[in-house]
Amino acid sequence: MNVLIIPEDFSKDQYILKPIIEALFKYLGLESTKVKVRVCQDPRLAGYVEALKWERIEKIINRYKSKIDIFILCVDRDGNEPRKKILDNLEEQAANILGTDQLFVAENAWQEVEVWLLAGH
Repeated sequence: MNVLIIPEDFSKDQYILKPIIEALFKYLGLESTKVKVRVCQDPRLAGYVEALKWERIEKIINRYKSKIDIFILCVDRDGNEPRKKILDNLEEQAANILGTDQLFVAENAWQEVEVWLLAGH
């Protein structure tokens, strides 16, 4: 299984999100030999504004959909409650272009990805 994490900006978030997602799959009983997790670095999204644009997400999905089983978009919540609705809409749009054996999940960290790092310690 191939997993692609789509952070709002990979430069620092990749060092937080990749280990967390790998640990999640390990917790679910999936060995790292069966699950390959990578972070989307091309194209580079420059913040949550770019990450919430369907046009940007659609390009990423179309670029990688022949190689990826699960796409995980993860952005900071930044205290913005309506952000989850935007992410839900992105999930719906992605479902329309992905195959039945592929999944697109969009989630917001509560409140920042860095909090997930602290919670893990």
